[in-house]
Amino acid sequence: MDDKTFKTLFDQNREKIFEAWNKLSDQDLDEIRGDLSRFLKKVSSIYKTPDTIILKELDAVKKNVDEGISADYAPHLDPRE
Repeated sequence: MDDKTFKTLFDQNREKIFEAWNKLSDQDLDEIRGDLSRFLKKVSSIYKTPDTIILKELDAVKKNVDEGISADYAPHLDPRE
């Protein structure tokens, strides 16, 4: 996912981002402001997950949004995959 795609996803679907990474606070989301590098840094520090896994999960959230799938969460991937 590139910066522009993330910014659009973040701006239009902030609540889906929060559902997928519910340890993020409102303050965290405000600080991220749609910036992919800030998002990756914050999520990896909270969840202790590599960026590659976070990006896969982010792609899953985007796919759910694009396909109109209403899910309470994005499935968290096994880091060993």
